[in-house]
Amino acid sequence: AAAVAGSFSLAGLGGLYRKSSGFAAISFILLIAACGLPPFSGFWPKVILVRASIDVGAWWLAAAILIGGFLLTVVFGRVFLLAYWRPAAAPQTAASIGWQAGLPLFILTALVVGFGILPEQLLEMAQAAATGLIDPTSYLQSVFPDGGMP
Repeated sequence: AAAVAGSFSLAGLGGLYRKSSGFAAISFILLIAACGLPPFSGFWPKVILVRASIDVGAWWLAAAILIGGFLLTVVFGRVFLLAYWRPAAAPQTAASIGWQAGLPLFILTALVVGFGILPEQLLEMAQAAATGLIDPTSYLQSVFPDGGMP
């Protein structure tokens, strides 16, 4: 935001939507994903954690996760309103970020949206990794085929 607005201070920011609407859209998507709201990638981990905590009877943990997500949504909403929708203190000219900064942001946003809409592949990889951590037998056999240590 500082490259577009010229300030790191929330008090000094304002009108970023008019300065760079593309950056505002990317920021909004990433903020919503960090809050764990659908359809972005932060939603599925929250669902899995809440479901697992309810399954083991930890209702307090599920409530804490949901309340924390709600509070984060309120805080990020306020930040977005102040930085992007509040009128700028001084007249500003349109600014754009260079492709060196824009390309990684675009790729990150595409991954966030993609994993939110199609989470199956990511969940399968995470499940395979968890299985390998719980039962390292297949890993040990691939590293030590004779069953012995060198």
